[in-house]
Amino acid sequence: MDILIPRGNRIRITCPYAEGATFTLEVTPPDGPALQIRVRVVEVFEPFRMSSVMKVALEEIVSPPGATLAEFGLPVDAALKVYDHRFAHFARRSWNLKPFTREHRAEYLAYADRPHAARTLAELLERGNGNGPEYLDPDDDNYLLREHYVALTVASFFTSECNAYERLSSFQGDVFPIFYGTTRFLDGEAAPNLDLTKPGILLQYIEGTVLDFVRREQVDIDLLARKCLDIIELYSQLGVLHFDVGIENFIVKPDGSGVVMIDFADSQLRKEGMSEHEWRKKKWAYDEEGEFGDCAASKWGWDFQHSYRWRVDD
Repeated sequence: MDILIPRGNRIRITCPYAEGATFTLEVTPPDGPALQIRVRVVEVFEPFRMSSVMKVALEEIVSPPGATLAEFGLPVDAALKVYDHRFAHFARRSWNLKPFTREHRAEYLAYADRPHAARTLAELLERGNGNGPEYLDPDDDNYLLREHYVALTVASFFTSECNAYERLSSFQGDVFPIFYGTTRFLDGEAAPNLDLTKPGILLQYIEGTVLDFVRREQVDIDLLARKCLDIIELYSQLGVLHFDVGIENFIVKPDGSGVVMIDFADSQLRKEGMSEHEWRKKKWAYDEEGEFGDCAASKWGWDFQHSYRWRVDD
């Protein structure tokens, strides 16, 4: 049953990802059998950007019966990310999308179910028929195409993030969060409009402060910025390209001794068979080191010295 909230002359559906909501999740670890776990939302990190992120308490393993969290190396608290374009607040604002009302949902589902509608983001972008993001205008009247683009982008981020954490598995729990597995909803209480088809991931909850929110006098910015660049170089050597790295991707540990990098949704792995030159050329085109360094220099006046280690002169 939909629960609706008036907004001006429109009625939008309420978000199921709210403090106090409880879900039964099927959690599939990278290695091992799927588990059914009852979780409760204890904190929601709104506004959501491209995925809905919340802190959850893992209350009970429902299946297998009698199993404990400790048996499976699971914590009491974790971070749950759900890839649900209906509540991707940042993307919806950027693309001037309609509020996700009951009427708009029906209209969009009919659009997405058409025989010739793209099923993946890659399919949408490869068609070359004017459907790519460079042809989309937030102010035009083609709002269903924009909705479809955002929906497919959010869906692709789930795959990209899973792939990245698999590649970074050796360093999880240190400079990257532990990836506990993929999730799917089985049911929910106090969670109106829950869509059981929306996938998610369960991650280690990282205590600390997002780097973007710290003041220079609070921490050793030079130390932390260099550690961030070390992490960027580490994942680069492991064959990961991040398309949107910034200071908001790092959480400062409570004691200020280091950082943990989060959010690999907008990333890509080095393709099998890609030459070293091709890989370096692609890395240099996005220049993650420079992107981060320029952000840090602008925010804190940090003396950023570019290493140019991925530079390619063609």
